[in-house]
Amino acid sequence: MTMDFDALFAGLAFQVGGDGYTTAEIMEQTGMSPELTRRRIKQALAAGLCRVGRKLVQRIDGRVAPVPAYVFEGR
Repeated sequence: MTMDFDALFAGLAFQVGGDGYTTAEIMEQTGMSPELTRRRIKQALAAGLCRVGRKLVQRIDGRVAPVPAYVFEGR
């Protein structure tokens, strides 16, 4: 299955490098459902369009914790 990642993530304000985006941030910016977002991230990883990093975020309980973040290396 061929994916048009440019069209898929058109609503996402890409930053190249940096801390990347959490799944929640990608969902918020693209309007995709959680399941679809995870599926598309997996496809982007398999296609070599992004890599997994870590990002510090404040959790709902107020603690700061590292979470997976997806860094898009350019398209």
